[in-house]
Amino acid sequence: MAKNSRNSHSSEKSLLEKKIPMWKASFENASKFYKESESELDISFDETQLKAVVAHIHGDDTKTVSNWVEKFAKLCGDLSKYQSSLNDEYKSRWDACNQKGQELELKEAELEEKESGLESKFEALQYQGEEIDRRQAKLATVQAELTTRERSITQRELNAESGFEKQN
Repeated sequence: MAKNSRNSHSSEKSLLEKKIPMWKASFENASKFYKESESELDISFDETQLKAVVAHIHGDDTKTVSNWVEKFAKLCGDLSKYQSSLNDEYKSRWDACNQKGQELELKEAELEEKESGLESKFEALQYQGEEIDRRQAKLATVQAELTTRERSITQRELNAESGFEKQN
């Protein structure tokens, strides 16, 4: 039975050693995740050192470490996927904001153009209003003169008629 236990531990240790590349990839993913999030996780990784660590693991610890390595690898893979999805979402939102910004710039240019046109029309209307005011003032002056002449003529006619009556 001791031989079976040794063979079992040996095969578990062998499986653990086969997981070293996965462990290395996990550390690399974790480091990549941290670098992309502008943090530093400086993990120096040397396979020979890890093999030496694995060689010192005995008994049930082999299975425990094996499970831990698998969970750590899954966590690192999930973190990498999460970071990738965040980057994709960031890029998508950045592109959408840039698009909206360009649309707003176009609308702003259109509004400025319309505003300029409205200002020109306003100035033209203002000038026309001033011209109308000048003409109305001139018409009022002419009308006052005409009224004065009409009264003068009416007065002469009355005087002429009364003079004719006296003569007759």
